[in-house]
Amino acid sequence: MARLTPGEKPKEIENIVITCMDHRYQEFIRQILMDKHGLDIDHVDRLAIGGSSTGVTDGSLMPSIQIAYEKHGAKNVYMLDHLDCGGFGGLEAFDGSEEREAQAHFESLDRATEAIHKVLPELLVVTYVVGMDGEPVDR
Repeated sequence: MARLTPGEKPKEIENIVITCMDHRYQEFIRQILMDKHGLDIDHVDRLAIGGSSTGVTDGSLMPSIQIAYEKHGAKNVYMLDHLDCGGFGGLEAFDGSEEREAQAHFESLDRATEAIHKVLPELLVVTYVVGMDGEPVDR
């Protein structure tokens, strides 16, 4: 394996993937991105934080998004929230209603998309809410 030298320009990676850290959804996310976009999740800049989109809306992930854009040439952001997310209080915070929780995620993803476009309007942002069955939830 080749060794990088300090200051060496990293390989360009066009895609940033933002997910929750919840292990239960990682294979579902991998499959969604491969099936719908042909993305191999092992060849993206990956950001994982509890509550996914909340890390963008609260500003904590914006510096990493900017680094991926400026240093790696990122052009696309794929942001995936999921149901029963601890970062949103879990399904119980929505009285067991998957529909109500999904709506909260869609609203958060919309705010996160706006936050990204405010700083980097040229990035394409694609969002999903992943259901308990591992499938994307329809709006």
